[in-house]
Amino acid sequence: MSTTWALGMSKKRACDSCYRRKIQCDSTDSGVPCNWCHHHGDACTFNRHRKKPKSRNKFKTAQSLSQRLEHVEDALVQIVTPQDTKDSSVAPKTPRPTPPMPISGSQTGVSDLLNQYAGSHEITEFSDLIIPGGYPYTCDSSSQLEDVGSEASIPTLFEYDPKWLRSKLAEKPALCSMQPRSVYESSLSPSRVFTSLGTLNDLPSKASVKQALNTFSASAIGLVFPLVDPVLFEDTITKAFEPCDGTPSMDRTSARACVLAFLSAMHFLQAHAGVLPSVDGHMCAAKVFHALSDVLEDVSIVTLQTILMLHIHQTFSGRLKSALRLHSIACRLVIVLGGHMHQPTKSRTAEPTLADRENHQLRMLFWQCYIFDKQIMIRTHQPPLIPDDYCDLTPPGNNNLPCDTYLSHIKSKAYRLLYSEQARQKSDAELLCAIRELDADLEEWRSSIPLDLRPALSLINKSSVRLPKLMALVMMRHVFLCFEYHHLVILIHQASRRCRPFHFEPGMGCKYGPSVQSSTTIALEASRSTVIYLDAALDKLESGTFWLLSFYLRTATMVLFVNILSDPLKPQAKSDLDLIRSAAILIRNMPGYSASNIEADSMESVDSFVDELIRLGNCAILKVAQERNGLI
Repeated sequence: MSTTWALGMSKKRACDSCYRRKIQCDSTDSGVPCNWCHHHGDACTFNRHRKKPKSRNKFKTAQSLSQRLEHVEDALVQIVTPQDTKDSSVAPKTPRPTPPMPISGSQTGVSDLLNQYAGSHEITEFSDLIIPGGYPYTCDSSSQLEDVGSEASIPTLFEYDPKWLRSKLAEKPALCSMQPRSVYESSLSPSRVFTSLGTLNDLPSKASVKQALNTFSASAIGLVFPLVDPVLFEDTITKAFEPCDGTPSMDRTSARACVLAFLSAMHFLQAHAGVLPSVDGHMCAAKVFHALSDVLEDVSIVTLQTILMLHIHQTFSGRLKSALRLHSIACRLVIVLGGHMHQPTKSRTAEPTLADRENHQLRMLFWQCYIFDKQIMIRTHQPPLIPDDYCDLTPPGNNNLPCDTYLSHIKSKAYRLLYSEQARQKSDAELLCAIRELDADLEEWRSSIPLDLRPALSLINKSSVRLPKLMALVMMRHVFLCFEYHHLVILIHQASRRCRPFHFEPGMGCKYGPSVQSSTTIALEASRSTVIYLDAALDKLESGTFWLLSFYLRTATMVLFVNILSDPLKPQAKSDLDLIRSAAILIRNMPGYSASNIEADSMESVDSFVDELIRLGNCAILKVAQERNGLI
C-alpha cells in the first residue's frame, strides 16, 4: 500500500526524445510509447543518465560563496606576507601601479588588478589599513561632510566617526566655513526681471533666430546636444512668428517659449558654435519661466524641448535646484509622449518624413533625459526618475551624445546593486560579488572604446596622460568620458567599505580584509587619476565646465583626504596632500563665466572646501609626527 502510494506520487520522467525537444511527455514508463514517439515512429527510450539534483538551499549557497571569498582573501594574505618579512629599515616604495597596456577587446577587471596589486608594495602598504567610521557603514545624508556643497548637489562618499576624526586631528574642522550660502542671489535683479520681462510676444528678430539655428546646424553641437531637429524647428519658428490678434493658441505659445529657450541654451554653447546674435540668454530664460505654467499645458515635443533647453541653461547658470525641478518635469513628459519606447522608422524612402523626424527627435530627447537622470542619480544619491525596466534601451545610431548610453546604464545598475535600499541588506559576499560584476561591466565598456580614446586604468603623472587631437566639442566629450569612468570606479569600489570589518575599536576605526583593501586601493588610484587628468586637460576645457567638473574633483579630493587620515605618516600621504594642493590651484584656474555671481560664490565655496582639507591633512600629519617624537 505504501509502495503503491509512493510510486503514484513520484515525479514522471520524460522519454529521451521529448526531453531533447523540451516538450511534455505523456509516457507512463509501462512499455507503451508516448504520443510523440508513437506518431513519429521514434523509439520511446529512457536511457539517458540522470544527474543528481542540486540543492537549492539559498543559505548554503551564500555560505559557500562566502567561504570561497575567504579562501581568496587567505591566498592574498599568503602572497603579501613574504613581503612583510623584508628588512623594515628599507623605506617602502611609493610608486603608483603602472597601468597595463590597453589591448583592444581585453577585459581586465578587478581580478587582474588584484594580481597586480598583490605583488606590489601598494597592497602591503594597505595591509594594516584603518578606514574611518564604524560598522555598519551608511551614507547618511545628514552627515556634516555630506552637506558640504549640497547646493551644488555634490554628495561625498563618506560618513566619518567623530571620535576617530578627533583622534586624527589636532584641530576641529571648520565645517561651517566650508558650507556654501543657503540661497544664491539671482544674476537678474528683481527690478530688472519684473520691469523688463515683457511677455512671450517680445521675441528677437526672426533673422536672429534663424542665424542661431544655422550656426547650431553647421556645428557639432547638434550631434552632442541634439536639442532640436533643424527641419522641425523651422516649423516651430514659423509658428512662433505668426501674427496673432487676440489670445494666442496653445501651440503658438509653446512655439514662442521654445524659441526663447533655444536662444537661452545657445547663450552657453556659443563658445563651440562661433558668433551668435547678441541676444540676452538670461532674459530669454526669464521670459519662459514667467509663462511656464501656460507652456506646460501643451504636452508635445515642442514643450519637452523647451524644458530640456531651460534645464541646460539653469545648469550652466549654476541654478542647480531649479535644474533638478526642470529635469523631473522633462522625465515625466518624455515618458508620457512615449519616448521611452523605441519606434523604428516606418518610411523606407531616402528622405525621412516629418513623422520619422518626430519619432527620431523624441528618441534623442529621451536619451538626453536618461543620461541626465543617471548623472543626477549618482550626484545626489536619489533614486532615478526613469527606471530601466520600463524602457527600451536599444542604443541610438548617434553615439555622440554628452555621455555614452551604455555607461549611463552601468551607472543605473551600480546604484541599484550597491546603493539602493535592497542593496544595503546584502551580505558581504553578495556585495563583493556585485562589485566584481560591475567592475567587469565597466571594463567591458572601457575595452569597447577605441584605443586612442580609451580612458586609462590609472595615471602615474601628468606626462602619462595622452590627449588625442580632436575638435573642441568632441574633445570635451572625451574628457567627460574619462572623468565619468574614474568616478564610476570610485563609486563601485568604495561600496566595499560596507563590508563587516575584521577588527573594530571605537574611536580607532576598522581593519578590513584584503578584498576590501584592494578595492580601496583601486578607488584611491581612480581619485589620483582624476586630479592628474584634470591637470593635463585643463587647457582643453571650455567655458562653463566648472559646474560639470567640480563634482568629480571634490569627490576625488575627499577620497584622498580620508586616505591621509587613515595613516598620515605613510609616504603616499604626502603625495596625496600635494595632489589636493594641486586641485586647489586647478579650481582657481578653471575656465568659467566670470559675470555670474552664482559661479563666483560656488568657486569660492569649493576653493574653501579644498583649502580646509589641506589644512586638516597638514594637522593630521603634524599631530602624528609630534606623537612619534614624544611632543604630545
